[in-house]
Amino acid sequence: MLWSKVDKKWQDRLALTKDGDVSWKAEQWPVPGEEPLEIRVCSRTGVDRSTYCEPYDKPRTSIVLHQTEGYGQQLAWLMGGAGHPCSAHIQLGRCGTPYLLVPTEFTAWHATWWNGSSIGIEIDCIGELYKNGNNLVSQYGAERKDTYCSVDEKDVYVEKDWGVRTKYWASLTEKQYVGLGRLLKALCFKHKIPRILLPEPQRYQPFDQKNSKIRANYRGICTHLNIDPARKVDIGPYLDWPKLIQYAGLTEAACFNPPNGVLENWKDGGGGKTAKADDPAPSTPKPPAGGDTLPAPVMVDNHTLRVHIGKHGGRLCLSVKQPGDPLPTAPDPKEAPAAKAPGKRDEFIQACMNFLGAPYKAGSKKPSEGIDGVNLISLAMRRVELFKSDDEMPTDHEHLSALWHVVSADKTKVPDEIRPGDLAWFGTGDHGNDPLVHPMVYLGGGRVLGPVPDAGKDSAVQVIAIEKVPEHFAGWMHVDDLGSETTHTGHPGDPPPAGAKLTGALLPPTPAAQYDALKKIVERAKGKWEDGKGKVNLVGVKSLHDRCMISPKPGDWNDTLYAAFLDEGGHKCVIEMRASLNPGTDENKAETWQLWEGSWKFKLGAGDSVDKALQPDGKVKGWEDKEGMGAPRPLDHDKPAKGDDVQPGAPKGKGDEKPPEPKKPIEAPKSDKPAPPADKPFVFDAAGKKLSVKFGMRMMRALIEWELKEDGSGTIYSWNGVVKKYPKLAPKTGTEWPALDSMMQIKPGATVEHNGRQHGVWHAFGVEWVASGATNCCNSQMAAVFASLPDGKMRIKKDDGVLELDAVKGEPTAPGIKGNPKAALSYSTVFANTWIQGESSHIRTDAGKRIFENYAYIAPAWAMKWLGVGDAVGKWGDAKSLVNVRMGDNACWYSHNWLVGDVRYEVTLKGYKTPVYVDQSDFARGDHPQPHAGPARTGGYKMTKDDCLWVEMNEDLFEARLKAFLELKTLEYDGKDYEVTKIAAVGARVFSANCMAWQKYGTARVVIYSKADGTDGSSPDHWTEEHDLTRNNKLGLGISRGWGLFAENYRDGSGCFGFARWYDNAGGASNG
Repeated sequence: MLWSKVDKKWQDRLALTKDGDVSWKAEQWPVPGEEPLEIRVCSRTGVDRSTYCEPYDKPRTSIVLHQTEGYGQQLAWLMGGAGHPCSAHIQLGRCGTPYLLVPTEFTAWHATWWNGSSIGIEIDCIGELYKNGNNLVSQYGAERKDTYCSVDEKDVYVEKDWGVRTKYWASLTEKQYVGLGRLLKALCFKHKIPRILLPEPQRYQPFDQKNSKIRANYRGICTHLNIDPARKVDIGPYLDWPKLIQYAGLTEAACFNPPNGVLENWKDGGGGKTAKADDPAPSTPKPPAGGDTLPAPVMVDNHTLRVHIGKHGGRLCLSVKQPGDPLPTAPDPKEAPAAKAPGKRDEFIQACMNFLGAPYKAGSKKPSEGIDGVNLISLAMRRVELFKSDDEMPTDHEHLSALWHVVSADKTKVPDEIRPGDLAWFGTGDHGNDPLVHPMVYLGGGRVLGPVPDAGKDSAVQVIAIEKVPEHFAGWMHVDDLGSETTHTGHPGDPPPAGAKLTGALLPPTPAAQYDALKKIVERAKGKWEDGKGKVNLVGVKSLHDRCMISPKPGDWNDTLYAAFLDEGGHKCVIEMRASLNPGTDENKAETWQLWEGSWKFKLGAGDSVDKALQPDGKVKGWEDKEGMGAPRPLDHDKPAKGDDVQPGAPKGKGDEKPPEPKKPIEAPKSDKPAPPADKPFVFDAAGKKLSVKFGMRMMRALIEWELKEDGSGTIYSWNGVVKKYPKLAPKTGTEWPALDSMMQIKPGATVEHNGRQHGVWHAFGVEWVASGATNCCNSQMAAVFASLPDGKMRIKKDDGVLELDAVKGEPTAPGIKGNPKAALSYSTVFANTWIQGESSHIRTDAGKRIFENYAYIAPAWAMKWLGVGDAVGKWGDAKSLVNVRMGDNACWYSHNWLVGDVRYEVTLKGYKTPVYVDQSDFARGDHPQPHAGPARTGGYKMTKDDCLWVEMNEDLFEARLKAFLELKTLEYDGKDYEVTKIAAVGARVFSANCMAWQKYGTARVVIYSKADGTDGSSPDHWTEEHDLTRNNKLGLGISRGWGLFAENYRDGSGCFGFARWYDNAGGASNG
């Protein structure tokens, strides 16, 4: 991207008050000796600040300077938009204006081990440049074609070779130097940080991370290069340090042990000097970590300088610049370059449409073999001459993502400047690597076009709703080179009139080419294709409004039937018809076929396609007349059907059978008492003892929040207790928990720092927990219980009133209980210890009786029984109890503790060869089951937080729907009604922190290990990391909800599973 486009974007932003989902307000910060500094204080709509920083005040003792090393106009990326923990306190635009992204009192995640006491400033600058002919290009793209400037534009880059990857560096603007100087003065004044930095060459040497005193003692300004030299080169000697020292009033000093004379220079506006040797100091300043006290350089002759290099690692910088000579600064942009292909936005969209159906293949430029999103977009842009030659065309995401600006990372709100033909990006990265990996073309109406890499078999180029793309949304990108004019709309065109000839964009325009394309589709799906004359191949295309460029609005016709055949002369013919392949989704049924998925018999007859039309062959029902009522199919749309017309193929004189009556909605039993509000504290009804899934739904909402995702976020598995290579979170910390701080109304008792991040330390249920983002099965369930009690209190309605338990304070004490050694224990401690430890629990009653009495029930059931908050659902291993299991129940098999995330039923149909499957989650979304072919342990819908909330508030209706299904006598499947001979629960989604722990395998911190044969596993040397197993199970090594089958959990003929359920919500508690 040309430098002038970047700088102009920052300049234009000055007139705005928001960009995408980030808005700002101006504040005035005091600057000693100068006018106040205007800083723009940003907030991001709908994003919890705790997801991208530690929102707790901590003293700040240093300031770290970064460069974005990219086009950093996307403020949201440093406010949680990158899809992983990454943020900075301030971003300094090319216009010199600072944007406050994280309050400087809080901890941003910008410099790994240095985060805890520092302030991070990201200076927008592309950084490294590389020579390509007469141009300088960015580091983005394997072929490095992204032109930043020409070599003749001397003001916008610096040529300096200091032993790293390149000798060309993008320069800062003069406004950035001025703005950075004033910003450093303001920050140092606000946080009482000495306005000092290390002298050269120590300024570019790495700090010793192993020395714990380094960060504790350091005061002043440093750079990312000091902290992470293995990966980062920002900021080296290509910055005009003398200018910054002058503008910021900095003093060069020993920052690890500053002299007294500079410790309070933050108070005034002076500086710009070197600390004097006679400045009072408590001790002799020490050299920086990693450096030595070396002899001064010696000039041997006019061409030779002799220097001594110490034994520690680092970089040597040689500069031919004379003292005081300024480095170049980029001038103010006047106008951005003109658009390269204005007015060709619609032509570009049409060019992209030509790739529909092409298979996905990473890195491929040949659509016939497969193609990826970058090359699809690049080829289409070449066709509209946005790229004038093949050499200009990007071939990887680094290059394409560098060409235009990203304007927002909120996929739910399309920015005003985004037009059809702009790009939507998906993927993840860090702040040195933009999270822009897979681009798609925006079509309007919430739809995008392109291949979907993570969609499994269905990854071909397609039109898909943005919310259905499985990857993390990374941002909107406006392609200004296409101009802004377009006639393409979100849902182009009105619904076609009944009987109109339709052309789907999925197929070529000519009948012969359509015939061949449909044949390939059927063969790819392993279907049977008939090439004989008169043989009709019927192919249904579902949800055409999500796939077709000329599609109408949702709620109208949504499917098309294509009939392909050879006529008498052997010519390839294709007839298209409006249809609905899933009746009930089409609001405009007039003159359409309403057909369930499956196979139908049709024959050719005279009609509306020249002299051919599809006519039902036999009792094919489903034609809707102009009034939307079931009727005989007319021979031609131009000829109204007569009252005595019959469908061809039926015996003449007999009318067609009436369409089946619509299914009646299922109603819940009437109740005078509505469900208690879901946002109020839960009160367990120990007096009524009615079992309910309401609290289980609250637990599931917490687990969904922590679930592992494709972008790498979520809670990982910690340790299953056998692998000896378990890396502890940090010294002196407790048991690990998911990151739940933002879900609670109360604050953790303390925090602990690890790898530059703060983790809440919670004291709950008599245990110390660290919210590290890692956990095991039992602890994940206890964390879900705690997160469902946002004020940390359990309330139990008994016959004589409400017992309130404080799980954090451990109050009140449980009567009749003794510990080991003897000690007073709280209710919550006894409850959690029994739940987690089960038979191993040391807690006894005063009479010496265990709370966990025996294996008649699972440990959570015994804990619930004792506390009066729930009960068992059947006995341990009782297969008869499976029909009573519900989503939200707590469960165990063997020693694994989990929540039931769904239940799968196997349905045996008379006359159908294989069983079909129905999931309990069907009834959280509708009255009737949605049978599918399986297999039993994969696929299926995943409950959302909104689904859980609906079930909590409508449990009676959910139960009525499920009961009606379990009592079904017939089930419609594949277009037919079948007699139901058996319905049996065969599996469940195991919602927990899951891992691999069987036979020789174990898991430790999201890595699978295998134990060497002939060893007992007692030594770390006995364990070997299994890379392939770990990679193949990445979404199952942590909080996840894969399917488990009950039949696979038997030992010696006995079932190793059991279930428990909480009591209903009595309500009536306030948040006060």
